[in-house]
Amino acid sequence: MKRRRSSWRWLLYLVLGLVATPLWLLWGLVRTSGRVLRVGVSLVDVVPCPDGHPNRVYGTWVCRGCGARFRGYAFAPCPVCGGVAAYISCESCGLAIRGPFRE
Repeated sequence: MKRRRSSWRWLLYLVLGLVATPLWLLWGLVRTSGRVLRVGVSLVDVVPCPDGHPNRVYGTWVCRGCGARFRGYAFAPCPVCGGVAAYISCESCGLAIRGPFRE
């Protein structure tokens, strides 16, 4: 004869599902909103360094991975190797400016 699972187990699974689902949705909403905000950063022409100096993010860049020169957005993938810059250096003070899509 087959053993049946007890009804308390199904009740436990139901309660856990009802508790976990809103938390999972909240976590997804927070992560998505952070990504949406970073897309807004990628639409600007100038970003400040930690000291507040303005820095261009559109121009001619050199890929640190393969050495190729390309024109465009600083944090766009390299057209040759596909590498993406983790940061750029400030033109005035040399401090690092983190890429907007790095988590």
